[in-house]
Amino acid sequence: MAKRGPSRLHAFVGGLVFEWLLGVVYVIGLTLLFPFLYFLALPGNTSPKILTIAVVLILGSFMGYIMQKGTLARALRALSKVTLIPGFIGVLFSLFGKTAFLTIISPEAITLLTVYVDQAVPKVQALTIAYILLGLFLWYIANKLEKKTIAF
Repeated sequence: MAKRGPSRLHAFVGGLVFEWLLGVVYVIGLTLLFPFLYFLALPGNTSPKILTIAVVLILGSFMGYIMQKGTLARALRALSKVTLIPGFIGVLFSLFGKTAFLTIISPEAITLLTVYVDQAVPKVQALTIAYILLGLFLWYIANKLEKKTIAF
């Protein structure tokens, strides 16, 4: 009896897991931009390590999306959806305020996080808007490229 390759269900589930992992890596890369901006506001030299890690994660997931989706347009569309996630989390944070989020955290961490949030919120709001605009821009570019269908 000949050995068969992976079933369609196996390939489908594997593709979903891979896409989920790419999304997680991409969001982690985007999220690392928040502390980088925070550290820029502090006196002293800011190490570019956080920015470097963020860029590597973002570019790595972008390349993974291109390989998985097969076209640049599909990859950009997937990235646009994932990019909107931290943007919407930022909107929720802005709407409900820090107290709603700090109530689910241990009391010991509240003081430290309150100081961090008070200093970082203006940057977070700007980055939230940037994520939403980037997500919409990626969606727009994906629609434009879809007509040309560039396959890799």
